[in-house]
Amino acid sequence: MKKGLRFIIALLLMAGVGALTFLPVLSIASVNIAVKDMILLAFNQLAGLEALQEVGVLVQSYISPFGYVLIGGLVLAALLAILIMILGGKKPYILSIFGLIALNGYIGGLVYFLYDKFQNLAQGVAFYQLEGGLVFSWLPVILWAVVNIVMVVLAIVGIRLNGQDRQVEKEILMPESYPGSVAERLEEKEVVFQGALLGVAGQYLGLAYPLQGMQPVYIAEDDTGLYVSKQAQTTFLAQVQYDKTRQEYQLAVQALHTVHLDSGQPLGARLYYLPRGTQLHFISAQEELVLG
Repeated sequence: MKKGLRFIIALLLMAGVGALTFLPVLSIASVNIAVKDMILLAFNQLAGLEALQEVGVLVQSYISPFGYVLIGGLVLAALLAILIMILGGKKPYILSIFGLIALNGYIGGLVYFLYDKFQNLAQGVAFYQLEGGLVFSWLPVILWAVVNIVMVVLAIVGIRLNGQDRQVEKEILMPESYPGSVAERLEEKEVVFQGALLGVAGQYLGLAYPLQGMQPVYIAEDDTGLYVSKQAQTTFLAQVQYDKTRQEYQLAVQALHTVHLDSGQPLGARLYYLPRGTQLHFISAQEELVLG
């Protein structure tokens, strides 16, 4: 659910920006003008506004200095949506809240600088006695406000859900204080080997985590990095358990392109049967573990 939340937030953001961009924000002499039309006007595209005659030229003169500013707002919104989709943990939800504040500040600043221009424009429309006058539309603003509220609510839910996972008991990989592998040490004691995870790169280099046979453990990540837990996780990178009868590991990967083999082969979102000694590379956390 948490993973889907950030995609929903990103889609809502783009939908809200789309409403602001393509729905008419004002009407001059019954000619509807959206933000996309303002961008075209800023770059000397008067298509569809010929009926306004002199007022159309006046609108263009007011808008032309802000063409790149309008495009910059759209680029900022697109970058924000992309970051929300690709970041993990609490980051996309925190970013969505502060990103909305920044984006609304950007929009507010633009409206502030355009306010006097539109006042002059209203006087120009009245001077030319154009039928229909100048009318502002509140629909895009209302839709944008609703999108903002829903995004903030979903972001708070996402933060809380991630906070619950951070409270999950995390297992610590213990140092290997002996030569050789976990399997060799257990076999020396004539104990039945039940599987182990060995750290070979990253923060778990030289550490080991013994498994308990078919009891699954979850390899997941949060803002602090990769961790291993016996408790079920709603979002995880991989679920691992050791089948001592077949002497191989069962590895369930939750999402595409999150886990690679040492050869570089990406693992898909399905169940794998892997031999001992298989090295796993966790892309986002830049960690490597070996199935001991």
